[in-house]
Amino acid sequence: GKRGIYLSPEARAAWRKGCEVLFGLDNPYTGRKLRDEPCLAMAVAYNEQEFGFSAYGGRYDDCLPLYRTWLARTYGDVGRLNAARGTAYASFDDVPAFTAADRDHPESAVGYDVQRFMDAAQLSLTRKYGEWMREIAPRCFISNWNMAQDLRQMSLRRYCDYVSMNGYHAHPFGVWKGDDGAIKRQESRSAVEL
Repeated sequence: GKRGIYLSPEARAAWRKGCEVLFGLDNPYTGRKLRDEPCLAMAVAYNEQEFGFSAYGGRYDDCLPLYRTWLARTYGDVGRLNAARGTAYASFDDVPAFTAADRDHPESAVGYDVQRFMDAAQLSLTRKYGEWMREIAPRCFISNWNMAQDLRQMSLRRYCDYVSMNGYHAHPFGVWKGDDGAIKRQESRSAVEL
């Protein structure tokens, strides 16, 4: 799901339909649709969507059609791609899927393209979320890229109405268990403290 929404028109249509249904619900206390509530302050488009590209260790075969389209649009001619990479592809259709190793090495020619591809895909989706939410719930502020402190997502936040960041209080990290497996103590520090 976290990467599928970049790649699948059906996934994007399902996201939009889910938002239309959610914001079309009546508030039982006021009788107004959620989209019309003046107290509706904000929404995160897709929780922790950064994981769509970053939390994966294999080949990105599912991204290949979108990646090749981006390369063709970016370079215009496969000869320019070959010159930049030192390769000899006959066409953009010969370019293989990128890997997590490519993603994690932006200093290489392939890694540099992968970073730019991911940025373009994430920016396009960020703008699409904003467009949809202006139609579905025009009073709502929208954000995304709410989990990671990874520099890859920092620049995308300027296209959001506000910056969101997950914080955890009494999250089950750092749980101490006894010999019988029962929880003896759980860390409960505030996200503000961290």
